Amino acid sequence: MQQSFIGITDFTNAEQVSDMRAVLDDCRSTHALGVGVMTSYKLLNNIPTEWSKIAPRKELIEHIFLRTPGVMNVLHYADYDDMTSTQEIDRALYWGGVYVDAIQFDMIWPSLALIARAKERSPGVKAVLQVGRQALARYGNSPLAVSAFLAEYRRADCLDYVLLDQSGGEGKTLDPRVQLSYLYRIRQDLPDVGLVVAGGLGPDTMSLIEPLAAEFKELSCDAQGRLRPEGKGAKEAPVDWDRAARYLREASARLSDVRVPAG
Repeated sequence: MQQSFIGITDFTNAEQVSDMRAVLDDCRSTHALGVGVMTSYKLLNNIPTEWSKIAPRKELIEHIFLRTPGVMNVLHYADYDDMTSTQEIDRALYWGGVYVDAIQFDMIWPSLALIARAKERSPGVKAVLQVGRQALARYGNSPLAVSAFLAEYRRADCLDYVLLDQSGGEGKTLDPRVQLSYLYRIRQDLPDVGLVVAGGLGPDTMSLIEPLAAEFKELSCDAQGRLRPEGKGAKEAPVDWDRAARYLREASARLSDVRVPAG
């Protein structure tokens, strides 16, 4: 079983990490705080992107990822145009520093070679595979077909967590019934893979995960777009940390607390 976590994407400094971990401590949550920091093929190669004003400069990432109890440092690597080589994975992990716990591949079915390179370069790093709208559509939106392809990643030791996210940071709300159909199949086929859900989660929408949490006690979640000030999207404004704190409290109240013993 993988460590369960409650994630926030788009931290920009270490003080935010300490503040949000304190919120979970106040909730007596045993979930790790998922500290999500974004980079991408375009950001690494200084190519203009609409995410530039939100993502921290690559030189700053390692200063956000500290070795803090109860924290899981997740480097989000995005490339939906399939331009990435192993060189970019090396560079992403270099800028992430020595405390990266997991790398999340925000890509459409990345090659096994890319994930294997991440694990070779940073032994012990977890691989989180985002499975979004385009990835699901490529396999006919079939839970059976999607799970079968995920099993190929797992057999190659290239999969530790599956993140089901049909929003992609745009705040689009997840459909619990659709999510359940995938979660049931993945859990049946891949019992040791961590399950993560995302899609329109925020302080006012956490009731969406209640039917999921009722079925999967070890469930993790992540939020991004709905943590911005009202009326703003993830590409337009930084995280509103008051909203983020409310989200953490709501998530903690709805998710079962599951901690994996050390070792």
